[in-house]
Amino acid sequence: MNFLPLKRKNKKSVKSIILNIFIIIFAFFVLLNLWLAISFDRVYVIGESMYPTLNGADNSKSSGGDYVFISDASPKHGDIVVINKYDEAEKTYKTLIKRVIALEGDSLYILDGKVWIKYKGKDEFVELNESYVNKNGNFTLDYNDYASEQNPHVVCTDGLFLLGDNRDVSKDSRYDCYGDFNCDEVMGVVTNWSLRFKNIIRGWYTFWDFTIGGLFN
Repeated sequence: MNFLPLKRKNKKSVKSIILNIFIIIFAFFVLLNLWLAISFDRVYVIGESMYPTLNGADNSKSSGGDYVFISDASPKHGDIVVINKYDEAEKTYKTLIKRVIALEGDSLYILDGKVWIKYKGKDEFVELNESYVNKNGNFTLDYNDYASEQNPHVVCTDGLFLLGDNRDVSKDSRYDCYGDFNCDEVMGVVTNWSLRFKNIIRGWYTFWDFTIGGLFN
């Protein structure tokens, strides 16, 4: 009995299955990227102000930074937001990424590297549990060097008090050049899933933006 035609058929069938799997995977990623582009804005993280939560590249042309996706949602305590801030000194807009510490009407002070907050409508200050802060830092800067429980900072109307997780290097609401940010300056809130899968997302987009992209530069 001659089995040769059957072997050729099986070999062709295996190749066909592999090709179909490849096409399905490719189509999935194309549709996924299309959905992400329509539904969210992608932001490339530059600088180390949000370390260790997020790794930042040295500049927009160097690899190594995390990618996050932002959605059009109202900021809440603890959220990470992307801000479009006009810099009066440099006469240009800057894109910043920081964490929401306090909202309109909240009172707070910073002492010995610890943030104490009295939420709007509450009677007592509580120490903020900040497990996300860079523990290797030497953060001791007090807010404006004067705020205390007796003289707290009260977040303004439609304001946000924002801090970076890497307090030693972050320029944020502690500095007079920024102070409270306005809710209108928020470009979006970083989605939780893009934080959870940041390593996978970084690897995927680093490949396309820098490995593949570098071939055409």
